[in-house]
Amino acid sequence: MKNDAHGEVISLIREAFSNYISQHNGDCKIFTETVALYTNEFCDNEEQFCLPDFMVVCNPDGIRSDGIHKPPIFVAEVTVPESEKNDYVYKLYNYFHMGVEEYWVVDLQRKIIVTYLLSEDFFPNIHDGSYRIKVNTYPGLEIDVSEVMKKAEEPVVEEELLKELDKGIDDIENGRVIPHEETMKILKQSYDEYVSNQERNKINNRENMNNIELLTDKLYAIPNSYFGFVAGVVTYSKKKPERLNKVLDFIDSSEDLTPSDVVKFVMSQPDFHE
Repeated sequence: MKNDAHGEVISLIREAFSNYISQHNGDCKIFTETVALYTNEFCDNEEQFCLPDFMVVCNPDGIRSDGIHKPPIFVAEVTVPESEKNDYVYKLYNYFHMGVEEYWVVDLQRKIIVTYLLSEDFFPNIHDGSYRIKVNTYPGLEIDVSEVMKKAEEPVVEEELLKELDKGIDDIENGRVIPHEETMKILKQSYDEYVSNQERNKINNRENMNNIELLTDKLYAIPNSYFGFVAGVVTYSKKKPERLNKVLDFIDSSEDLTPSDVVKFVMSQPDFHE
């Protein structure tokens, strides 16, 4: 169920973008949650369209009476508990593949903001929501939702969040193929359950499996750790044993780590874009 904080965040983002575009004589148009974005024209999915909480569209050819038919340059979704699966998985996949330049998830339950850039392959960047966040697609524009975050409900505990996300596991098992399938299974099930399913044959080394489980535990132990953060680091690390070892060594040798510290380390690796 959407609440007052949900609407306040959308209004705040809309006002900030509207003022910026107006002050810079921009031609891009702003749309909120009642306008359809036809993702099916760019991605192979079952849904014909979605209703982003906020988006900026700069291609006038894509603006029609029934909705938007060209990729926005910026999209923001503001979470409610029942939208976690869509915002962090299905919409993330769709926005990446249709070419959205920048995507934000404003998580009112966790009181954080996760930002994704197309130029960085949508690798998650986690912000704690207590400071102004820079908008990459509009240099000079910053968004501050800290006051709204303070009024939001208390953050949900990890077990409650995972229960919400588990509601989507049947969609995956019944054939919906998305890039984050393996990561979702790691995060939704215990590691023993994960390695007993169809992914077992992809991991042949017991030491490698133990290290992935260890890495997952260590990532969750970092303050303000989050689903998107753990998903990205585990997905990167599990492809090569040497990646796993490097990330584990970095975590073990560092103090007072934040999710952003780990993300920066991973993105600095020479094989990050492989």
